[in-house]
Amino acid sequence: MNTRAERIRHVIQHRDGEFLNIRCEHKKNFMDAYRWGSVEEIQGFLSGHYAPLNPSEYQARMVRITYELMEEET
Repeated sequence: MNTRAERIRHVIQHRDGEFLNIRCEHKKNFMDAYRWGSVEEIQGFLSGHYAPLNPSEYQARMVRITYELMEEET
């Protein structure tokens, strides 16, 4: 039985190093950023109606998320 899985997601990072959540709020920790399924989704968001000001100051960054099944503590 497989007890570990990895997924690749993407986050939006401003050139100052902070990350963007879905409300276009800057967050210092990438764990607080919204995780997108693809770079194309981010490009669509950054060129859309709800994009932050100066979208050229943002870039997509890849995040590897690891899920691991844990044993119950007794």
